[in-house]
Amino acid sequence: MTDIFTKHMQALHSIFSQDFINAYQDVSPRMRKRILPCLQSVYRRWYYSTLIDNIHFSPANIVSCIGHYCGMTTGTHIVADITQPASKLCEIDFKVLNYSMDDHPIVQDLRCLIEYCMPHIDLGDHWCFTDAQAVKLAKKLTLNDPSYSTFLLEVAYKMELLERMPSLYVQKMQVSENANSILALSNAELFRKIVDTVIELTAIGLQNALPASVAFFSEEGIRNLLFNPISSDQILEQAFGVMGYDLENLLVPEALDMMGEFPEEAEATAEMMSGVFILGVMLDRLFFTPFGYFLRLILPIYSLPFDIKHEINQYFNLACDEDDEFAAFFAPSTTYTLTELGLEFFDVNPTEQNYFDGRTILPPGIVESMSFTLSDSIRIFVQAARDAIPISERPDSIYTFRVQPKEEPNVWVHIQIPKMASLHHLYDEIADVFFIYDYENYSFFHGETENLFAEYSGNIEPENAKKSSINKSKPKKKHTHVPLSMLDFDHTRHMLLIFNNKSVQKFTLEWVSETAREPKEYYPRLSEISEAAQKIFDEYEDLADLELLNIDDSDLF
Repeated sequence: MTDIFTKHMQALHSIFSQDFINAYQDVSPRMRKRILPCLQSVYRRWYYSTLIDNIHFSPANIVSCIGHYCGMTTGTHIVADITQPASKLCEIDFKVLNYSMDDHPIVQDLRCLIEYCMPHIDLGDHWCFTDAQAVKLAKKLTLNDPSYSTFLLEVAYKMELLERMPSLYVQKMQVSENANSILALSNAELFRKIVDTVIELTAIGLQNALPASVAFFSEEGIRNLLFNPISSDQILEQAFGVMGYDLENLLVPEALDMMGEFPEEAEATAEMMSGVFILGVMLDRLFFTPFGYFLRLILPIYSLPFDIKHEINQYFNLACDEDDEFAAFFAPSTTYTLTELGLEFFDVNPTEQNYFDGRTILPPGIVESMSFTLSDSIRIFVQAARDAIPISERPDSIYTFRVQPKEEPNVWVHIQIPKMASLHHLYDEIADVFFIYDYENYSFFHGETENLFAEYSGNIEPENAKKSSINKSKPKKKHTHVPLSMLDFDHTRHMLLIFNNKSVQKFTLEWVSETAREPKEYYPRLSEISEAAQKIFDEYEDLADLELLNIDDSDLF
C-alpha cells in the first residue's frame, strides 16, 4: 500500500470520524454504549452514500478512483476500526481490506469463527450469539461488527460447519465432523460455497418477511437480482405487485393526504406502508448489507448524502424497544450495481445497467495535486461541486409562480414551491392562500386557454389516467399527481386554474423562475404579495367568523 494512498484515505475517512465523534460526544455516556455496536452500520451507510446529491460521488467510489490512480488492486476498500476504549474514544480509526476470489476476508473470518466455537459453544436465545459473544468475536474478525459475527454464525450453521448438540436448558453447538473437509477447500472454492449459502439464506429471509410466497425472492430470483440490478423502488413494486398491490398509486402523497377521509382504506394503506417499511429494512439487512458490505459483490448506491448527526439523534429518539433496534440505520439503497468482483464471480460482462466505473469520478491530477489529503480540502471540493450543479438539475430546487384571479390582475401573489411537488400540492396552496374551500372539482390547463389536450384534472386518479380513452378522438385525461418538474415551463410559462363548484373561479399562473432552496426556509411559502392582495387578506383576517356573518368567500375575489 502506497503512502500517498494512505494519506488520501486518512483524509477521506477523517470526514466520517469527525462527524461521528461530534455526534457521539453530544450524547450521554449511557447512550454512547448503545451506539458503538452500530458503528459499522453507520459507516456502511456513509460509505455508500453520495456526498453530492444524485451523483455517484460516494466514499466507496472515491476509494476506487484514488486506488486506481495509486496502483492499488481492484477490490480495495476501507472500513472503520475502533482501537480505543469507549471511555477514551476521540477518533475512529480505519483499515484497508482487499477483496478478491482467491483472498476474500470472509473466508478468513469463517475459519476464525469455527476456531472460536471449538469444540463447542453455549449460545443465547434462538441459537444466536449473546451480545457479549458477538462483540468478543467481532474483535478477532477483519470487520469489527457484532452483526457480522451473527451473520457468520448463520452462514456456518447453514453450511453444516456447526451442528446443534442435544442438551438440557442450554442451546449448544459444536463443530461438525464435516468442518475440516469443507475448510480445506481452496479460498476461491470456499468463497463460492459461502456466496451460495448467503443467497439461500437471503431467499428464506425475504420470503418470511412477506405474507405470501413470492417467486421473485426465490434463490433463482435473488441470483437474477444480483447480476441484473434494478432500483429498490422496482424491487418493492414488483414484490408487492405479485401479491396484487399497486404501490405506485397507493403511496402517492395525495393518496396519503386523503387517508383521514376514508378510515377503512386508511387502515389498509397504513398496513401496506408498514409492510413496505419492514420489507425495505429486510432488503438492507438480507440483501444490500451482506452482498454489498460483507461480500463486496455489489455496490449499493444511496443518492442522497448521509447526515450522521441527524441519523444518530433520530436513533436515540426512536430506539425504545427491540423492533426499533432491529431497524436502526437500515434502509434500502436507491439502487446498486455489480462490483468488479461481482462481475468476475457471476461471469458477466459490464454494461451501463449492471456496472458503474468509479475510477473516473475524479480527474487524474487529483492525486498529484494532493488536494484530497486534507479533510477540509475534500469538504471544500464537495461544497464547490454542489454549488456548480446547474439549478435546473437539482432535485430540491424551487419554482416561483405568480398567481392572480383572472379578472383581477392587481391582486397577485408569488408562491414558491419545490419543483418535485405535484400540481395537486400547488392547487392546495393556492386554495389555502385565497381562502377557497370545498372546491375539489378543479383543473389545470398548461397554457393560457382551456385546451382539453393540456388539461390536468383534479378528478382523475393516476390509475384511471393510465387507461386509454375508448374514443380515440378524445384527448387522454391527465391527473394532477404529476410533479411540476415534468411540465415544460421553459416553452409554456403560463397555466390556467379553474375551480368548478357552485360558481366558477379562474386563476392565471405564470412560472417566474427556478431558484436554489434556502436551507432555513419552509416550502411552499409566499415570497411576494401585491398591495391589493394584502389589503384583501387583511380584511379577511379581521372577520372573526365568516360563517356567522354569512359572507361567501367567493365574494372576496
